[in-house]
Amino acid sequence: DLAVADIGTGTGVLAISIALGCTKTGKIYATDLFDSAIQVEKKNIAKYNLAGKVEIEKGNLFEPLLDKAVFTEATDGYGTELI
Repeated sequence: DLAVADIGTGTGVLAISIALGCTKTGKIYATDLFDSAIQVEKKNIAKYNLAGKVEIEKGNLFEPLLDKAVFTEATDGYGTELI
């Protein structure tokens, strides 16, 4: 399965959308540097029952994923509310 990374995930909008829309995607790794963003994403992951599909990694940009082979997408950030 293809692993995907969402760098600077924020609230997790893209990671969660990919998890819900791409049935052939394996693990989705979401990284963010800020605890506040990670807490919101955790709530959103639970809301959509994606705990086994989306994994949050705290750290700067690609740093938490250096030991993983992933396809990476990124955005310059948007979405400040729960989805």
